[in-house]
Amino acid sequence: MAWDSSFKNILKHTLKSADVITETDVPTANLRIDFIIKRKEEIIPPFAITSKSTIVGEFKSERDIFNLNELHKSIAKVYLLSTSEDYQDLCLFYLVASTSSIPVTILDNYEVDEVAKGIFKIRHNVEIFIILLNLLDYTKENYFLGLFASKKKRADVI
Repeated sequence: MAWDSSFKNILKHTLKSADVITETDVPTANLRIDFIIKRKEEIIPPFAITSKSTIVGEFKSERDIFNLNELHKSIAKVYLLSTSEDYQDLCLFYLVASTSSIPVTILDNYEVDEVAKGIFKIRHNVEIFIILLNLLDYTKENYFLGLFASKKKRADVI
């Protein structure tokens, strides 16, 4: 829980070119979204990989499980959220610190393309990106994301 809270606070502090909303309730369901980023202008990588104006985000720390079931829950959240917003303008971002590979069950069920180092796009009706924090190339703009990667990667970033 502490990782989640820290991640959301740093995200809000760092992304000055966007409105960042954390812990959002999903209409008509008893579910929460970790964060929503509403772009106002250009945004830093890896978030800049999408042209969508609204990024719905889930963060999985080293202690969290990331699997096909969790992905499906997040896709459902996007569709439920689309009752209040056009899902064509929504993008799902999954930031994952717990692994350095896409789970086999996801690869077995979806076509997945690596679009940049550590950034994978799932072919789906909703635009979905999985960001593996242990593989991501860090720059001065996005180094803060490395603080939430695995212990070894975190040490490299620090």
